[in-house]
Amino acid sequence: MARYQDLERYFSILSATGWNWREIYIIADGTSRMDSRLSRVSPSPVFALFFLGVVLLLVVATSFGIGAIRYEFSYGGTVENTETVRWVFEYEDLTPEDRALVQRAIDGERFVFGSDGRLPGPGRGEIAIRHQEEWHLFHRRMYFEPESPFGIASIASALTGVACIGESIRRKRRA
Repeated sequence: MARYQDLERYFSILSATGWNWREIYIIADGTSRMDSRLSRVSPSPVFALFFLGVVLLLVVATSFGIGAIRYEFSYGGTVENTETVRWVFEYEDLTPEDRALVQRAIDGERFVFGSDGRLPGPGRGEIAIRHQEEWHLFHRRMYFEPESPFGIASIASALTGVACIGESIRRKRRA
């Protein structure tokens, strides 16, 4: 009888993982012999829907989300104390492109770039630049742009992934 229980346990493990055997013989003395021709059954629609949802949510939405990242550079005004600012530079130490960008930002423009390589100075965060005997504070930040094509695709993929996972759970509970 113990061998029969082992066989039932083995059958339940094989069934749970998707394996199916074509023939099984139970011999009179309690031993069992399986046919060596194991065949793989296709995954259930519930599992396929769940798997699709996870891939959409974790892989596709993240990949599109990376494309929706933007970098902003804007003017924050003049400051007296630069001790709290991480990056401090003289205007003359900047490249000509960065000087033009800083001057346009002081005049009121806000800049948004697709990569952080276009931001003046190293790193991210606030930067103070000494220009015309005053310290000017600039904000550099990274953000997710939901209205860009990649942002829309990322949000749509995430919502579709959540819907697929929810639907697979609903179907599993109804079964």
